[in-house]
Amino acid sequence: METTIKYKNFNRDKSIEELQYNSHQWKDKLEFLKVEFAFLKFLLSSNIFEEGVINLFEKIELFKKDIDSANEKRSKLLDKTNSHIGQITKKIECVDIECDWYFIETHKNLEYKVEVFLEKSNNLKLQLFQYIQGVL
Repeated sequence: METTIKYKNFNRDKSIEELQYNSHQWKDKLEFLKVEFAFLKFLLSSNIFEEGVINLFEKIELFKKDIDSANEKRSKLLDKTNSHIGQITKKIECVDIECDWYFIETHKNLEYKVEVFLEKSNNLKLQLFQYIQGVL
């Protein structure tokens, strides 16, 4: 099951408070993913799986690597999000259209990256859940 919703952004007319709220939502989601990834790695490292499953160890190791890779990307996005949150209040200082446009484009690009990452993370978790369900 893969979600295929085309990204759209509606940031042009948002207030600073709305942009701050959205950015904090991304931050919360990215921080919670750290907890989810840690739990999933713990689960994969536990001895709860049926014995005799073909390529069990190899598949589990691949999932662990995928989780580590996703967690690294999550951490980088979280850093960018935290930096962006610090910059949001500077938008109010924009006095010309060019400055305003640059800020909105920066926000839009980060929003796109976060949304795509969250969708990929959900797909990884779904694959993992389906695999675990099949080998328990």
